[in-house]
Amino acid sequence: MSTPQELRQEVKFVKGGRVRYFGFLKGLNGKPHGLTISRKKIAGPLLQALQQETGNKARPVVGVVRYVQDEGQFVFEVQVSPSPIKSLLKVVVRNLKLPITRFDVRKVEELASEELIEHDASGDGTTGEPAGTGTESMPTKEALTTRLKDLMPLLRPAMTSPNHGEDVQQQLADFQSFLTAGDFAAAGDALDEAEHLGHLALAERKTDFTQRMRRVLVLLEDIKAVDPAAYAQSQNRVQTAGKQVMSGGELAAASAELLAVETATLKLLEEHHQTTPHVTEESESSGGDGPWQTARTKVVADIRTVANAIAATKDPEGQQPLILLYSIIKQLPARLDTPQVMAEVERYVREDDVVAAAENCPPTFGTIRIREPLLKAVAAVRG
Repeated sequence: MSTPQELRQEVKFVKGGRVRYFGFLKGLNGKPHGLTISRKKIAGPLLQALQQETGNKARPVVGVVRYVQDEGQFVFEVQVSPSPIKSLLKVVVRNLKLPITRFDVRKVEELASEELIEHDASGDGTTGEPAGTGTESMPTKEALTTRLKDLMPLLRPAMTSPNHGEDVQQQLADFQSFLTAGDFAAAGDALDEAEHLGHLALAERKTDFTQRMRRVLVLLEDIKAVDPAAYAQSQNRVQTAGKQVMSGGELAAASAELLAVETATLKLLEEHHQTTPHVTEESESSGGDGPWQTARTKVVADIRTVANAIAATKDPEGQQPLILLYSIIKQLPARLDTPQVMAEVERYVREDDVVAAAENCPPTFGTIRIREPLLKAVAAVRG
């Protein structure tokens, strides 16, 4: 049975590009027992060693583990159904506090051959260890503390990541525990994993920034005709923020700039709305789609009332709901002048998730009824 330190070392080898066999036992109670990760196939003496702990009554689970760089996760390959194995591995990884935060279990027809594993694992052609491992110096407490300090600009925002925050915090807690216990090798491994998670979280924030930038650019199109000068200035600010992030600049500052542009654009749109004459019930006499114009005017007014209430909170998290609310208005044309437009609007109002979400907004901001009045208006216009 591998010791915790041996397991962490083998996990590090796997993440560095090595391939390893793994094995653990599934007891009669369905719980996993122990874990071995080895460059040799889990068979013969190794398998017997695994089974000794439970008196040969536990069923062995064996396979191959590798690290898939493109996916950023460990992949455990087995020749049985992967679902129960994944559940068991979650327990093993958590109990042993291994530096494995993302992994998958996949079924394969055949496991990689022992010869392939041996060849792939050999860093110097003889020992199966990465080249230079024997001469690497043990990190000192001072060096690890300094490294943590250098990594904090990366790790601090990662700790609030919805997908990686808890794992980053756990790795940092493990780092402190190992550091206090004097297990500097394990502390270094925990810091390695925290750094890896920090980069994953950073990549996610950059993706979110890019998506938000695109939404803002779409929103800016609404003010292009209203205020060309403001449109040009805001578009330049957005593009400058994007270039700043692409060149490795401060992501937080660029995100704050995007938020400022969003806020200013929404305010400009609202001011324009307040000075623009609205379609009234008198519009019913202007054409066959008068019922639509009347219903649309009421719905748009309700949406803007809720949007104003959200904006009044001055909560940065409220910017996204504001954009979604304004996107509904953009999807509601002033006229239903062709059967195609009528069909598209009817489908949008009936099926779009954003419309459903708007109707279920918290009552503290107001009430929006969209589907019922607009669908009735479409039916009336269609005759």
